[in-house]
Amino acid sequence: MEALTLINQLKEYYNSDRFHFDMNISMFLSGPHNKGLRVEVMQAITGQKLPATKCGLHAVSDALKNSFEQLTMF
Repeated sequence: MEALTLINQLKEYYNSDRFHFDMNISMFLSGPHNKGLRVEVMQAITGQKLPATKCGLHAVSDALKNSFEQLTMF
């Protein structure tokens, strides 16, 4: 799954039901086989390529929540 597609899908879950967001983020991003996808998601959010050690499930979840809640002035 592509990172931007996943981010948009998780944003829909986040805006509609936070329980389903938490459940789906663990389903889509947990495990060592999804390490590359977590790195891609963090790169899409932050604009920086972070090492996989900085892209754990909880770090990605927190970054996604922050990006969804971030208010922009423009």
